[in-house]
Amino acid sequence: MIRKILAALLIVFALSACAGGSSNVLTGTWKLVSYGEAASLTGPIPGVDTYITFNEDGSVGGNVGCNSLGGKYQVSGDRIVFSGMFSTAMACEEPLMTQEAAVFGLLNGETTFTYEETNATLVILSADQQHAVALQK
Repeated sequence: MIRKILAALLIVFALSACAGGSSNVLTGTWKLVSYGEAASLTGPIPGVDTYITFNEDGSVGGNVGCNSLGGKYQVSGDRIVFSGMFSTAMACEEPLMTQEAAVFGLLNGETTFTYEETNATLVILSADQQHAVALQK
């Protein structure tokens, strides 16, 4: 009887681990590495603390220039759907505003992503694959 219970618990734990899937890869804080048109990405502005945090509860937050951002995300396979995104509305100097607008603009609606484990790099692509944001842990 105990063996059956242990076997059942083992199966439940194994299935729970698999259910997390790709969202477990996203969980944590990521630094901005590059952004912009997918064919010619731009590096982040030096000396500016830029990050995006994906939380286990499905919330996302961060700062990619001068304003804080937040919202919700949901992962399905290689897709991330961002919803309810918001940001504070401080006016900032260029090129901070350009960087922020490019990154924040991508974190809206359905996107796709790839994760390169060897260098812990997450690349989020716009639905049309024309724009990207690269992040690194």
